[in-house]
Amino acid sequence: MTTTDAFEAVAARVGFGSSDSAHRAFRAFHGTSPARYRALHRPSATVESHNLPETTAFPVDPSQT
Repeated sequence: MTTTDAFEAVAARVGFGSSDSAHRAFRAFHGTSPARYRALHRPSATVESHNLPETTAFPVDPSQT
């Protein structure tokens, strides 16, 4: 499924209580931020063309998701 809806709107629609917890869950599952994931999965996308920084995966505390 693809959408152009804001991440916060999607997070609320699927039942997250806050966009912060949705961001943490997304990063834990995909290993990157929602914005970077979206940019990299657009047709003809490159990190350089979106001026996105390289990211490092951070451990997520499951009690905060």
